[in-house]
Amino acid sequence: MTSSSSPETYPAGILTDAPAMGEPTASSLLAEAQLVANHYHQDRVAAAAHWVKQGLTEFQQGQHTAALALMHQALRSYRNLSDQEREGKVLLLLAGFYYQGADYLWAADYGRQCLQIARLMADGALMQQALDHLGNSYRHLGNLQKRSTT
Repeated sequence: MTSSSSPETYPAGILTDAPAMGEPTASSLLAEAQLVANHYHQDRVAAAAHWVKQGLTEFQQGQHTAALALMHQALRSYRNLSDQEREGKVLLLLAGFYYQGADYLWAADYGRQCLQIARLMADGALMQQALDHLGNSYRHLGNLQKRSTT
């Protein structure tokens, strides 16, 4: 116990070097919360970008199942972040992956989803790429249907 005549001491570096701060204000708490949220957002974007990059690498190495899993993980992340630009790009990649795997129904579905986002963003280049995937996928689906009926 300390006597009332001796000054109160703190462990080294705690409160002794800091200026008297008082109670935090609502604006300082809000600023700190915004900083934490921005860090979280940046970390999530970086993780999703890593999954896309790794997914592309896996696909190029012939590991299609792993590549699709990584792309789906990135897609979920971008959707949770409401990042439509990156979501659209991942949807386009998924359409391409499924198209190359001759899974034209899934390719068309992801192409359609990509087209919806491209329209919302008024992104003409993305819209054109999505329409290309859709057209090619539907053409192949039509060819498959013709083969099965003849």
